[in-house]
Amino acid sequence: MMMRKFNLIRSFILFYLCLSVIGFILLSLPGIANRPLTNLEVLFTTISAVTLTGLQICDFAGIFTMQGQLIVLALIQFGAIIIISFSLYFGWMLAKGSLFIDNEKLLNSETSHINPFKKILRNICIYLLAFELVSSGILYAFWTGDVHFTTTEKLGYAFFHGVSVFCHSGFSNLEGNFSNPNISHSYLLLFAVTGVIVLGSIGYATTFDLISIKRLRERMLDPDKNWTLQTRIALYSTIGLIAGGSIIWYISEIDRSLAGKKLIEAAFTAIFNVAGARSAGFYSVNVSTIAHSLSILYTVLMIIGASASSPGGGIKTSVLSSIFTKKNRIGAIPMRLFLYYVAGVLILSLIFLMAVDPEIPKSSLRFEVLSAFTNTGLSSGITPTLSLYGKYILMLDMVLGRVGIPVVLYWLMQSRKHAKNEVLMF
Repeated sequence: MMMRKFNLIRSFILFYLCLSVIGFILLSLPGIANRPLTNLEVLFTTISAVTLTGLQICDFAGIFTMQGQLIVLALIQFGAIIIISFSLYFGWMLAKGSLFIDNEKLLNSETSHINPFKKILRNICIYLLAFELVSSGILYAFWTGDVHFTTTEKLGYAFFHGVSVFCHSGFSNLEGNFSNPNISHSYLLLFAVTGVIVLGSIGYATTFDLISIKRLRERMLDPDKNWTLQTRIALYSTIGLIAGGSIIWYISEIDRSLAGKKLIEAAFTAIFNVAGARSAGFYSVNVSTIAHSLSILYTVLMIIGASASSPGGGIKTSVLSSIFTKKNRIGAIPMRLFLYYVAGVLILSLIFLMAVDPEIPKSSLRFEVLSAFTNTGLSSGITPTLSLYGKYILMLDMVLGRVGIPVVLYWLMQSRKHAKNEVLMF
């Protein structure tokens, strides 16, 4: 039994390691960028892509060729497949399968543990492909701006962001992300992108509960049947965080970046930037120009992140729910041990970063560390200017956030006898 659990964690880590190695080799090939990339630039871009973070030390949109952008997009896609598949498989191992699988034989299978993973992997590939194509179509329909985009350009931007935004990767092939002057005032596009961000953030388990034929049939036969706890946590927290955060963002920026905008334009801008701060890493107003008072809001949004079984980062909304629910502990071990891990990584990273880059303001270093560990990808603009050791610290933070959080949570959860209706944690 212990060997099986050890192999599960080892396989999870090995998947990411292999993807990182393959990504490094592919991004080292000729024709990837308009100029030769250093090994550090290749490594940083690879780690940022496979962990779905989006932090960059070189101008991705400016120097990467179409071939390079497609390779990064493939790394993002496989990174998303890995994290969602293992999230669901860990849930199946911990007897929570009813939340996301419609095959009862799969749930009752005790003879093979590779077959369930294959079925989960297949379901995730179908889920991502379907929703990314839908997202690309939505973005294509709304892709307008201050300049005329050809059909080919619209297809390229829509497809890249259909995948990148849904997977919360933070990567954009637009110069300046969505603050690009050609599209920053295209408010319907920003609203459409916000919809894709939200769709990706609620997670596979919630999506399955909302739209699967099995769940819809069950609710038709029993109108009193409610959404699962997983779905309620994901939806209510998403609505609450975006609505509350948008109001705070709007009030803070009304005389700054929102000055001169109509109410609907200001509302779309606020909603987009708040949604992007919840692990997605997209923005239409540069982080370095917003009110300093918003740093607390961004900190909260980045730490909480998206919902379980989604490609988003952060500690996830279900973990937040467990923190504030006294009876919901992980096994016999209080949730505080997980919080010790999160706080320990952030504090140590900041201490080391201040030691190797003492000339950079502490507030900027703190924001960068938090963004890397929560796999958000927003930047105060200092990432390219960090020292060699500073960049390695951020790369380590990205890995500890994307791989470390699931491993620690699973280690804490594996001894607990879960009820069938309990929520996924990551």
